[in-house]
Amino acid sequence: MPLEPRLPQLGTESRLLALALGTWVLHVAAETSVRGGQATVQERLVPVSVAAVLAVLALIAFRRPGWVLRSVIAALIGVAAAANGAVHVYDLTVHHDAADGSTLAEVVRDVSGVATLVAGIWLLGLAIVLPWRRWVLRPSGPRSWWRRCARAVAVLAVTLALLALVAFPVGLGTVQTHRLQHNSTGPVPSGYREVGFVAADGVELSGWYHPSRNGAAVILVPSASGTRASVRAHAHVLVEHGYGVLAYDARGSGASGGIRNGYGWGWNADVKGGVRFLSAQHDVQPAHIGAVGLSTGADVLIEAASARDDGGLSAIVADGATARSAGDLAPLEPTLADTLGDLPLRVTFGVISLLTGTRPGPPLRQLAAESRGLGPPMLLVATGSIPQEIPLSRRYASAAHAELWTLPEIAHTRGIYDAPGYEHRVVGFLDRALHARHVEPGSAP
Repeated sequence: MPLEPRLPQLGTESRLLALALGTWVLHVAAETSVRGGQATVQERLVPVSVAAVLAVLALIAFRRPGWVLRSVIAALIGVAAAANGAVHVYDLTVHHDAADGSTLAEVVRDVSGVATLVAGIWLLGLAIVLPWRRWVLRPSGPRSWWRRCARAVAVLAVTLALLALVAFPVGLGTVQTHRLQHNSTGPVPSGYREVGFVAADGVELSGWYHPSRNGAAVILVPSASGTRASVRAHAHVLVEHGYGVLAYDARGSGASGGIRNGYGWGWNADVKGGVRFLSAQHDVQPAHIGAVGLSTGADVLIEAASARDDGGLSAIVADGATARSAGDLAPLEPTLADTLGDLPLRVTFGVISLLTGTRPGPPLRQLAAESRGLGPPMLLVATGSIPQEIPLSRRYASAAHAELWTLPEIAHTRGIYDAPGYEHRVVGFLDRALHARHVEPGSAP
């Protein structure tokens, strides 16, 4: 008797796999088609090409003998497809304005998004069933109950480890590049006006601008959500102190064009476009432009401060900087435990690179070192809810000779709400760095 009996369902599984993969590729193609006018040729072709190549390779590999390879293929592609479809279905449910179906491509995108979720769930189920059916329920050799129990425990342990180290990071990387774009940003706040400007690489961006009363202005770089909504509290405080404020949607988010990337790869071009916009405003004096970035936005501003990037900023506040690439994690892995702890994030970065064809750029510590003595004054704010945030911010601050304020008892980017003295510390830093005229909070223009 052969060690691995042939499954009678193999043909059916292969056909279902082909259907699931085809649905996923169709959905990726429909997504890029809907947003084709807002993206470069590379941004449109890379996701579809990657999905198509992976689908073909999976079909070829799945027909080879061995349940291990089939299970791994089904799990990896199943996670990506399920995450993509789940995000799409969630966004359609919550943001009904994204599901207007006004074009054929949008209809195909929405229908294939639901189908992709179903296909991904089926692939995940197949990935779980294969090892149980082939190694536990029908094992070769003796069939004693204790051996079956041992094999069941081993399969369960491996499954949980793969979920934590591979499946979740793959899903996270997929989500960070496949969120739907919602054009609705709500009513324009009092005192602001709706504006549009162009990033340094030509992507069209949308935002709100409040005129300056003290001759200085600040760009607010959003968190991973990418929308101007994440910086409302900071905008309110800065406006109260007389600053001009540009709050905008990052590329691929809100009403802005381009392809989404939740780790901020490519966002530096957005910041450069914002500087050009503010430089053209009659109420803003030259060399009096600063920036405040939250979370992902903080990472982006460390890049903007580097000597290789003369972005025109005269002050930077980076609140919540962590890591945006595997290179940023290198100083934090002196032990095997640290390496294993960083593995999920490394997988996520790899998935984002694969799906978008983009790279994060040099490590932030290197960029911070290049800004020393040449870049604008920089204040880093680090909180304690993310274990890596304070250690990484210390490294960046040391490399750049920047000012560091640690808030170990405060949650990520919650300093403006929960840290006493946050407004005084941040606004005071901007006042000194930008030489802004003092304006009493709440005073008339």
